Amino acid sequence: MSGLDGGDYMITLGLENKDAEMIRDGWDIAKKKIKLIRSMILDILYHSKDRTLDRKSVNVFDFIQELVTTMAPRMKEHGIALVQDTPKPNSDAAVWIDKTVFFAALLAIFENAVDACVAVKGVREKLEIKISVELKDKETLFKIRDNGKGLARKYQKEVFSLFYSDKGNKGTGLGLFIAQRSVKQHKGVIKINSIPGQYTEFTVAIPVLPV
Repeated sequence: MSGLDGGDYMITLGLENKDAEMIRDGWDIAKKKIKLIRSMILDILYHSKDRTLDRKSVNVFDFIQELVTTMAPRMKEHGIALVQDTPKPNSDAAVWIDKTVFFAALLAIFENAVDACVAVKGVREKLEIKISVELKDKETLFKIRDNGKGLARKYQKEVFSLFYSDKGNKGTGLGLFIAQRSVKQHKGVIKINSIPGQYTEFTVAIPVLPV
């Protein structure tokens, strides 16, 4: 909450002094803190409530575009390039999911990928995240790969543990735990493959039809 107070102070001072730059800086601080608080509240709600899935047929292209649009401002801010290997706009490819629950899962993975890239910003010349979707007969694979800091093998199972975070006070330790829980609710599996200093790739596999 102190971040909101700081942002509020800068906005108020900027308005009093007619300082547009200070207002923008204050608003940027407030927005970041609001986003963090919103994320924490959603994570806690999903963790504490055993909700029944409301599955519907969701167009894969539309789903991915909504995901990308959500993260686009932060990727642009840090100069992270996006590569997509997903169904085209006119594709009728669909998945049978609870969109709210599954979206939260992939968003948590996407945010983790952005954080991993930001961690090596200034060290790596080109930051990149790749999102791919592979449609199979019995399952659909969603992959999110970043060329960020990577993760040692001994920590790769821990990332799905409740309250585990390697981001210090910037992480809630709930995102990937919730992601795994959401994927399991869809009778799917989530895997991580990573090499420290090179890349991390999350693969989410869910059945084409509900089990």
